Amino acid sequence: MAAGLSRAHVLLPTHPGFAGEPRPEWFNSIDDLAFAYLELLERLNLRDVLVIGSSVGGWIASTMALRDTTQLISGLVLVNGVGIQVDGHPVPVVLITSVAYT
Repeated sequence: MAAGLSRAHVLLPTHPGFAGEPRPEWFNSIDDLAFAYLELLERLNLRDVLVIGSSVGGWIASTMALRDTTQLISGLVLVNGVGIQVDGHPVPVVLITSVAYT
């Protein structure tokens, strides 16, 4: 948050295709989500935006930052981001197992 400001606004969008939200048929990638959210920031005339993403949201947030050609995003927080691809670094395999205790 910029110096001198005493409050901030939080946007928590629902991804297209989730929770009953419609999803265009062509909409099928993390890039599509990133561009949709950048377009939302643009439509809302938001600047100096801090984007926070956890898990797949971290992947979306990092893609937004990479695709942000109009410099809407001023900061990025990634929490256990998955799926992020960096040249020269293999994507780690993450296995989730369930354990039943008796």
